[in-house]
Amino acid sequence: MDIRGLKYFISAAECLNFTRAAKDCYITQTAMSLHIAKMEEELGFQLFNRNNRTVKLTVAGRDFYDRARLVVKTYEEAVNHSRNTASGKMGNVKLVVPSCIDGLVIMPRLKKFRDLYPHINLDVQLLEPRYLIESLKRGETDAALCWPEDRELDAELDVTLVGTFPICVAAGINHPFSRMEKVPPDLLREQNSVLIELNGMSSSYRSMCNSWAQMGFEPLSVTRVNKMEEILFYVELEDAVALLPNYVAYNSTGMLVFRPLDMPKEEQPTVTLAVAHMKNNQNPALQSLVSVLGDMKIVL
Repeated sequence: MDIRGLKYFISAAECLNFTRAAKDCYITQTAMSLHIAKMEEELGFQLFNRNNRTVKLTVAGRDFYDRARLVVKTYEEAVNHSRNTASGKMGNVKLVVPSCIDGLVIMPRLKKFRDLYPHINLDVQLLEPRYLIESLKRGETDAALCWPEDRELDAELDVTLVGTFPICVAAGINHPFSRMEKVPPDLLREQNSVLIELNGMSSSYRSMCNSWAQMGFEPLSVTRVNKMEEILFYVELEDAVALLPNYVAYNSTGMLVFRPLDMPKEEQPTVTLAVAHMKNNQNPALQSLVSVLGDMKIVL
């Protein structure tokens, strides 16, 4: 007896006509009769009272019918659930982001993901930038929003572009830069600076230093912090400046000013955001998330 056999019985119980039930199940009437007889023999009790004119369920047959319907329904729900899980339409996926500010950039895509995949549980958490890759390698998370310069783990990581953003200058409201429409790069020399601690992210650090060097930015001192939000505090407290992607300006509290760099567009330094995951991660829901985030490709 299997699920298909139970469906044959359910059809016969609902039609109370073996010929009609056989037609609905795309089998012959003889095959239906033999199947019901075999079921009764296997079960050890009679399912139908039948003669040449009528077919009726026995008391035990009615009870078995009610329970068989529940079995088939549960089976079909299990199949659909697992099929959706395998196709990435159901399941769980965890994403870590380096700060609320970075996370807000992809919020429209996260909302779209929720709309497209309402049966996937999306868990978004904050994690300091220096721990992002380590979290992926340990299997503690499925995906990380990060900067793709850190490619030391190319053999193990898949990296998908999310967006590219011009660099701007962040300064306090009383800083001289606040009175400028654009900041000439040569004025960045001898400024105090705040940057995110990039331990374990040597490529990102080198890329950032290269951008600074191209603009002649030689900070007097550097304050290192762990999160993007902390930069905003220290820029004001230390009368310092920071070079940040321009999306930070859209999510700032208004305590700082953000000014573009006064230089040709083609020479503007940029920051690229990407979503990274381990190549050996087989979570189907992860692929659904990456496909939505990777569709962003914005340049502000």
